[in-house]
Amino acid sequence: MVTDKRIMPMSDNIDKMYEQQLINGPVSKEYVVRGAEVSCKYGSKTCVLNLSRDHGSYTSDGRPLIMKGDSKPTNISSFGMCNKDKSKPCKCVPKLREWSVIESKKLYIVDPKTNECAEAVTQDSITLCEKGGIVSFKTSGQATPSYGNVKVKGAVEIVEDEKGSWRRPRDKKDFVGHVKVEHSGVYNFVITINETGNRAMGTVYVYSYNILGYVTHIDEYIVKKKIKENGESERYVEVILNRNKDYYFEVDIQNTDKIEYELKGNLDKHRLKIINAVKKEISGVWIIDKKYQDTYKENYDNVVKENKHGITRAIYYLSPWYVVLLGGLIDRIIESGELSTLLSNILNMSITGLGARYTKAGVLLAILLLGFDNLNNYELKRVKNKLQKYIMTNTYLKIEIKNKDYSDRWVYESESLSIWDDKYHYNFSECPALNIGTELEGPKYEKGNFGLLYNFDTSANIEKMIEELKDIASDIINAR
Repeated sequence: MVTDKRIMPMSDNIDKMYEQQLINGPVSKEYVVRGAEVSCKYGSKTCVLNLSRDHGSYTSDGRPLIMKGDSKPTNISSFGMCNKDKSKPCKCVPKLREWSVIESKKLYIVDPKTNECAEAVTQDSITLCEKGGIVSFKTSGQATPSYGNVKVKGAVEIVEDEKGSWRRPRDKKDFVGHVKVEHSGVYNFVITINETGNRAMGTVYVYSYNILGYVTHIDEYIVKKKIKENGESERYVEVILNRNKDYYFEVDIQNTDKIEYELKGNLDKHRLKIINAVKKEISGVWIIDKKYQDTYKENYDNVVKENKHGITRAIYYLSPWYVVLLGGLIDRIIESGELSTLLSNILNMSITGLGARYTKAGVLLAILLLGFDNLNNYELKRVKNKLQKYIMTNTYLKIEIKNKDYSDRWVYESESLSIWDDKYHYNFSECPALNIGTELEGPKYEKGNFGLLYNFDTSANIEKMIEELKDIASDIINAR
């Protein structure tokens, strides 16, 4: 039974409430149902809210609403490890207050078995743990496609790299597609629509089965637009998917009754180009996106486990002059213990902002060093020995740096450099000449960025450039 400040029959109120919630209410004001995902400020993982018994009140499609008092251990079991005291993490045993409910949004439920009357909970509600943690909802648990443990009816089957089209049926429902990929990682879901009179970018909602076997909302992505190198525009969302897991996409774009779509594993690309009359791109380094690695740790770990070469940390595409420069820089690092101790202070900072205040020499040297900061002198000598062949033959070089975690064996043989006492594997190979228009690629299903290396005065003194790098590093240390 559901009431709004007074008792009313469920059939007279709950259906209308739910329909209005979908039409007018933002996601943060949805009413919470069993299966909602909950997080704590100090917890190491999220938790799914459970009900051992429902309260007899449901949304119009059968999802049981939760009450203000559903914050007991039977509802929320644990958030993994509690990190309130970072020096002494301990197992999370939640002791929570009742959920807060905003006065203007109160909707009362009467449990027919206990006659208990309490407020229904909205997604913007929070509660506090006696240890100081703030507990909030990541999702409401409401899932537009389905609630029961059954396949969603009418869902279009989306297959990677296969284009499809969809037209809105007479029931006016949004597009819903089923996705099950063979590789964990980063994907682009590309959407093509008739742009005439439609400026709204739209949203893609992603659902999946939770541990209780229900389809539940897990994330939503605002559709973005990018201009491709051929000048055409493309709408897309960048989504994180795990292998052999059932996902459902719901595409919501106003005033659009037809879309074309394609799901593609992310593949970062950059085409070398002329910047101006005196500046052009002649080399580049793809570097993994640290934010992706940290934010989507489960997905990152899955990619590592599924790829027997390990996930990619960096890919170098170097012209002969940059190969010589890298060799000279490694020589100097080996000779000077001082320089190697300064590297960690400039590697990321030179590219992400602070280094931009300094000369282009310092920035390009930092880009070159990004993949070698973890090596000791013995390992750096092995790298230099590999570089020597390419320096002597004046050839273009490709270096792939892979994570070794979870891998059983490596297929790299004659040109490989295996550093078994560390976590990375280095593979050296000759690559085609790098000219204007040459396309550089990152690894598929991974997310990263390109650091570009420009034409440089080939008569420049490498020793002088390295001294400049040392000065930059010292400035950064003094500024901290």
